[in-house]
Amino acid sequence: MLSNLNAPRVPDETPRRVSALEERIELLQELYELAATVNGAANLDEIFQKSLFTLKRVLGAPRASILLFDHEGVMRFRGGTLDDTSWLRPTRHIWTRSKQAWVAIPEGDEVFEGQPP
Repeated sequence: MLSNLNAPRVPDETPRRVSALEERIELLQELYELAATVNGAANLDEIFQKSLFTLKRVLGAPRASILLFDHEGVMRFRGGTLDDTSWLRPTRHIWTRSKQAWVAIPEGDEVFEGQPP
């Protein structure tokens, strides 16, 4: 019994493990809530908003975006933030050769008639 008194002590990793488990539980909760939103969503906008919210929270990012392909294979960009989307304005316009006449492109924005280099 006395020989155990001189044995090297193993550091107690319990607090670190508890913290890691708590982080894992939070991540799983976020994923669960995202899945619940996807399953109960009335429209795509609900899914996009919850997805952007979840990406921001899980990754700790100030902004998030989603790239989508529509039924014709055209890539669409969907951006957002948690709090304020008023800052979000496209500044780069691609495939403008086929844009509708009513589409106004602000002065100073980057414009590409086709695929950008």
